[in-house]
Amino acid sequence: HGVLGLLVPTEDGGSGAPLAELLLVLEGLGYGCEDYGLVFAAGAQVLSTQNALQRFGTAEQRAAYLTPLVAGTRCGAFCMSEPDSGSDAFALSTTATKVEGGYVLDGHKSWITFAPVADFFVVFASTNPAAGQWGVSAFLVEAGDRGVHVSENREKMGLRTTPFGDVVLDGCTIGEDRLLGREGAGAAMFSAVLEDERAFLFAAELGAMERTLDRSVAYA
Repeated sequence: HGVLGLLVPTEDGGSGAPLAELLLVLEGLGYGCEDYGLVFAAGAQVLSTQNALQRFGTAEQRAAYLTPLVAGTRCGAFCMSEPDSGSDAFALSTTATKVEGGYVLDGHKSWITFAPVADFFVVFASTNPAAGQWGVSAFLVEAGDRGVHVSENREKMGLRTTPFGDVVLDGCTIGEDRLLGREGAGAAMFSAVLEDERAFLFAAELGAMERTLDRSVAYA
């Protein structure tokens, strides 16, 4: 029905709709869909993974990753959190070491939405640990790349139909063309994308609360 491509420009396969339209769609899905995990997952995909690619990807990266996301033929995951860096998101231990022709990634990402079923990952890693958050960069990592290990789906208390797991990178070597944005710009990119996701993802909750209220009135 085009939900995954609402915010994406037409040249990348989407419909180029305004943000308000997506928020109304999410609210409507929250009202009408019994499976809130599905609504949460779709919203997270649009507002995080797709958002990062649309705003910071090259034309080649958007063609390879964003357009298939819009078509629903590929699934992506947004990887920032780690076992020891939850609230302090930029205290990363995952590193990306520059080598000839690319980078070698090592680290452990946790609590990643879509991880068990994702085709690729937007991974945040430190290319310059001494620079703190200003040494963080973003990379596109394929699930099939050597050195990528993904956990099975983790059980959790809520959103049970949203796949959720860990991604471990062990000597994962990727090309320079997999750098998303500029080296060292990962912190700014992460903040820009998360402003949208955290602010708007829960539009569906409004619809869910309306549905709950309607049922409560009906039962009364």
